[in-house]
Amino acid sequence: MAADSYIVPDAKLGGPHRLLRAKYRFRRLTSNVPPRLLHQIVSAYVSVLFPLYKRLRDNPKGMELLRSFMIDEYRQRLTGMDERFYREFAILDIFDFLSPKYDIPQTVESFRQIFADIRMTEIDVHPGWNGIEGRGTKYATADHASLG
Repeated sequence: MAADSYIVPDAKLGGPHRLLRAKYRFRRLTSNVPPRLLHQIVSAYVSVLFPLYKRLRDNPKGMELLRSFMIDEYRQRLTGMDERFYREFAILDIFDFLSPKYDIPQTVESFRQIFADIRMTEIDVHPGWNGIEGRGTKYATADHASLG
């Protein structure tokens, strides 16, 4: 089995962790908003903040401030993408932050424990590109173990 999980944001770290902390802070306000309405709200929100993004994106302290409002440095994440699409990506990115029903962030240790609790073997859990990645093996019966 292979799985990944969002990571619990570290309060001591900036950059992506600042973005994660903002996501969970804002999500408290949007958890019961219907998706269509949430998309409209996020579109308006990005329309207001995007000019600020264009002015501050080359300033590291400016990007830290923008991450506090869920705006990331899209040129780094989406190298080579036409600049005209960054605003649309920001809308979709923030909408995704605020709308998932099943987002239960984990630590590396808690994610590893999930694999152990279901008696997986050959467990490999580590930080990954989008949070935490994990892999493990579980055989259906003892007979299958001898085949590997």
